Amino acid sequence: MIALDQCTDSQTPTLYGAVTNGEDWRFGIFYRQDKRVMQDIKLYRVPEGLEELVRVLVGILTNASS
Repeated sequence: MIALDQCTDSQTPTLYGAVTNGEDWRFGIFYRQDKRVMQDIKLYRVPEGLEELVRVLVGILTNASS
C-alpha cells in the first residue's frame, strides 16, 4: 500500500489492501495523510469464514466507490 501510494496519482485519502494465500486472508488500511498503516488483527479463513470475508470485501468496495 505504501508503494501504491507513491506511484499513483489518485487523491483517495485511504488505500485498502489484502494479503492472502487463497485460504487465509488479512486486510489493512493505509491512511495517506498520516502515512499510517492499520492492520486488521482478524484472520479470515476460507471456507469456514467465507460469509464474513465476503462482507469485508463488499464493505471495502462500498467505501472505495463513495
